[in-house]
Amino acid sequence: MDKLTPETDAVRINRLVNDPSIYPYVCGPLVGVLDATILVNNPKNIFFCGEFGGCGFIWMEDGQYELHSFCLPEGRGRWARDNFNLCRDWMWANTAATKIVTMVPQNNRMAQGAARICKFVKYATTAGVWLFEGNTYDIDSYVLYKGVE
Repeated sequence: MDKLTPETDAVRINRLVNDPSIYPYVCGPLVGVLDATILVNNPKNIFFCGEFGGCGFIWMEDGQYELHSFCLPEGRGRWARDNFNLCRDWMWANTAATKIVTMVPQNNRMAQGAARICKFVKYATTAGVWLFEGNTYDIDSYVLYKGVE
């Protein structure tokens, strides 16, 4: 990602989140094709897409965004971490964001590890709310504050 700019068209995002290697990790209880158009069209939300995936920052309240990430297998690991760090830095520099929260299902070990590597701090667990392949799992909530990373 040479020049980081927000994604303003949901086409790439929709293609990525509906990819069979990503879809099961982001659909939760939803069934059918995911469409992020309404989220992308909301001017308070900010999305980024790169070669292998991206990040969506959903506005929650002044200064707080909820992170949703999506990444193809070939980008998981170093690329995903570096991409998130670029997106996070852009958010700190270009918005009033001071806090980013994210929720990670306990069965998604890749995302659990990514949250820790990206310096998120776990602050809560919600029991039995994530549906994955017919089973329910707990979700851990994480937070990252501006200036703490």
